Amino acid sequence: MVFQKSSLSVFTEAQTAIEISKSIKGKDLSLIRDGVSYTLATARKESSLMIAENLISQFILNLCNDLNLIHKVSEQSINAMAEDVYSIGYFLKIEELAYFFKELRRGKYGSMYENLNSEKVCIALNRFISERSQHFERKNEGLHKQQKDSGLKRTNKESEFKEQSKKALNRFDVNSKDGII
Repeated sequence: MVFQKSSLSVFTEAQTAIEISKSIKGKDLSLIRDGVSYTLATARKESSLMIAENLISQFILNLCNDLNLIHKVSEQSINAMAEDVYSIGYFLKIEELAYFFKELRRGKYGSMYENLNSEKVCIALNRFISERSQHFERKNEGLHKQQKDSGLKRTNKESEFKEQSKKALNRFDVNSKDGII
């Protein structure tokens, strides 16, 4: 399922969070990133900051339910975590955020079973963003190496333009020496 402009306005944040979580099952980060969907910043721009933070709050609320922490975390704490997550990860796609919370629930970024607080979530989100960056750097390096090995040359339009300009100037210089202007 692709979550574009109409998706955020049609669903409530809770329905959207559940549907997005279901849509990423079995997908790795590359597949999620390559899809076309909203970033949190775009959701804010198209709707409002409140909508973006409510969506994040729903992911946090689902996490609390899954970890049986719902009675240990207040609504104010959830809202504060949502604000913090938005301020750190506003550039993430909504599906990437769902992937982060899935991995957080699985314990990839440390134990959240005893309690959940903004500090733990922010530290985990920063680790996720760092790992995400490294993942895509490795992916891009692999593509670059593959292109290099296959003999495909990258065209550099700026250098081609400079080369054509030099040739034209040289022709002009040659022509001007012959008395042709």
